[in-house]
Amino acid sequence: MMRERQRFLLAADEQDDAALASTDLGLIWTSITNAVPLAMLTVLYIIADPILLHRVRASLRDEGAIIPSSTGGKEEVTIGVAKVLANPLLQAVYAETLRLYVQAYVTQCSAHQGVTVGRWWLDQNGVVMVSSYANHMNKQLWNEGSDGAHPVQTFWADRFLRYPQDPLSGPHRRSTPSCSSNTEVPPARIDKASTRRPLFSLAGLEGMWIPYGGTSACSNLLAYY
Repeated sequence: MMRERQRFLLAADEQDDAALASTDLGLIWTSITNAVPLAMLTVLYIIADPILLHRVRASLRDEGAIIPSSTGGKEEVTIGVAKVLANPLLQAVYAETLRLYVQAYVTQCSAHQGVTVGRWWLDQNGVVMVSSYANHMNKQLWNEGSDGAHPVQTFWADRFLRYPQDPLSGPHRRSTPSCSSNTEVPPARIDKASTRRPLFSLAGLEGMWIPYGGTSACSNLLAYY
C-alpha cells in the first residue's frame, strides 16, 4: 500500500519529496495511535478467551482461510488473506473493539446562520463537537444479549453478528421502539447453504457506530475495510 501510495502522490502536480514526507507523517501518526493499537487489542481479546480462540480457528478452517499441508515432513500452513479478511467472526471482533475503544469527535459548524442544537444555540460559524462515545455506549441503541448479559461497557464478540435463525441477534437493540426508525436493518440475503452461519453487516449503523471518525473523515478507516 505504501509503495502504491507514493507512486500515486508523486505523479500528481506540485508533489515533491517534502510534500510526500508531510503526508507520510500524518499516516504514520494515525496508524500508531489507532490502527496498530486496535489491531493488537483485537488479537489480545481473541487469545485471552480460549472459547473465542477456538471459534476463530474453527471458522477460519471451515471457510478454507487456513489450509494445513505437509511438505517433506515439514508442517506448513497456507493462509488465504482474502478469506481471513472476509471472516464474519473476525470482522465482528474488530468492530466491537472499535466500538469500545475509538471515541472520535464529529465536528460541525453552521456557515450561513445560527441554529438550535438540542438545548443550545449555535451562532453562525460557531463550532460544535460531538463525541461518538455517547452513541457507542448508548444502551437504547445496542443489543446487550439475553437479559442484558453483555452490557455495552463490556466486550462481546457476537454483538455485530446476525444469526439467520435468531431474530434478536445483531448489533441493534430490537426491543427499543425509539431506535427502530433510524437504525432499521434491511433483511439480509441468505442462501440455503448459509442458514446456520452468522452474518456480519454494518447496515443501519450510520450515526451510532463511528469508527476512525466516520466515513472518509480518517484514512485509518481503510484498515477496517
